[in-house]
Amino acid sequence: MQFTDIIGNGQKRHDPVAQLADCLDHGVWFDGSAIEGFARIAESDMFLVPDLETFAIVPWDQGAGFTTARMICDVFTPDGKPFAGDRAMC
Repeated sequence: MQFTDIIGNGQKRHDPVAQLADCLDHGVWFDGSAIEGFARIAESDMFLVPDLETFAIVPWDQGAGFTTARMICDVFTPDGKPFAGDRAMC
């Protein structure tokens, strides 16, 4: 799960393929206060909504018995509104 932070740096979150269906159905919750400029501790809950059209295999990150893929995500606040600091939403 990839997204861009408020200053344009790429950020990522790794989730196992077993959780993919849940991620697509419900988004992926994360602590926004862990990302520079995203949120204060009191308002830290945010979630990522992956864009299935951006799914791609990462060719340089393959190993014995595993494959890595990525999807670009939009960032939302807990009330379902687009996060104003999400550079992809600008």
